[in-house]
Amino acid sequence: MNFLIFFFLISIILIFFSIILFIIFVLFTSDNNVVYIEESQLYSTNLVRYLYFKLIILEVKKLLKKEKEIKKQEKIEIRMKKKIKINGEKLKKYNEFTKLKSEQSMIYYLYTLFGTLQLMLVSNKNYLFPVFGSVHVNNKMNQYVEIDPENDELILVVTLEMIRNDKKGIKMILHNKIYKELSNKEDVRIDYDQINNLDEYILVWDCVTTGLTFTNKKLVNNIVVNNVDVGEKIKSYNLSSRKVVNEFISEIENDNDFYFLNSEKLASNLGRNFASICNDYNPIHLHHVFAKYLFGMRTAIAHGMMIFAKNLNQLEKHDDVSYPFGCNIFFIGKAYLGSTVDYYSKNNNDQEELEADNDDGESNDFKEKKHSISLLTTTKSKKDNKIIPLVFGNIFNL
Repeated sequence: MNFLIFFFLISIILIFFSIILFIIFVLFTSDNNVVYIEESQLYSTNLVRYLYFKLIILEVKKLLKKEKEIKKQEKIEIRMKKKIKINGEKLKKYNEFTKLKSEQSMIYYLYTLFGTLQLMLVSNKNYLFPVFGSVHVNNKMNQYVEIDPENDELILVVTLEMIRNDKKGIKMILHNKIYKELSNKEDVRIDYDQINNLDEYILVWDCVTTGLTFTNKKLVNNIVVNNVDVGEKIKSYNLSSRKVVNEFISEIENDNDFYFLNSEKLASNLGRNFASICNDYNPIHLHHVFAKYLFGMRTAIAHGMMIFAKNLNQLEKHDDVSYPFGCNIFFIGKAYLGSTVDYYSKNNNDQEELEADNDDGESNDFKEKKHSISLLTTTKSKKDNKIIPLVFGNIFNL
């Protein structure tokens, strides 16, 4: 018995000093602005755990610093050290989960490759803004050419492009890019912001990701990190006024253009299952205990990209994929696991233009291409049965 007590006390002491050493290591070491990662790290759950622990320490440091204004944000870039091929088992698992065919799912699957890279970026010590409490509001992604999952070798890069003020806090814009080497470079769009040793490669896929951090910290001015205003280069719209979505909800209520596809009760383990595919182990998606006591949610919420893929799967007939094409996805509400969601679609063949207001009340041109399809996922309020929008997206040819 005495030996067991002694062993237990020694274990507690070792764990305590390990935590102290880890905190010292995080606080007193520096991070590079450009970080290269190995392919083995791309799917590493151990690396994800390390990055979350590191992020917690850095978030506490930011809170204690009490800095109200930030004048400058340095460029941060995370990229693969070597070319990689798509993990066939992961792609198969994604397609089985979403029930999409490979040629339909590729543009969405490619985004799941960036979970670890994005986490590495926001947990970089040179990233000055709060991360906890952030929400994902928009993905604008384009695929310019077909990607062969068995043979093509790819380079993944994610870059912090811009930080800007928002009336609710601060918006962060990341640019996720995938390059591959092509023999006929005249047939695809070339990325003229090629960096370092990517001169022999062509941009084949990209996604502008917009996140919103609810904070009282403000910027002296909007910060364009990379000398390219990605807000102009590839517009990332927001629907805070919900003008467009409210119009669609009105159509649903009046049985107009939107077509009801199906209803589904979201299983409680969906978040954990999808996290194993996309490597996004944000606790808010994993378990109701984490969601409730760490983030104040009533239960865990689904990944927005998973909800969009499940909506897309409900379409009875998918058009053949023709490149280049893109999609613009807005994450509007919280899809709580255990709740029932409704999937809708709409054909926009005759639709010329939609318009959405930004946070400053100004009008953005919200022009989606002809022959686009809109997908909308909703749920209903338990109090008054009111329709609540969750995820809205347009798929269109470029």
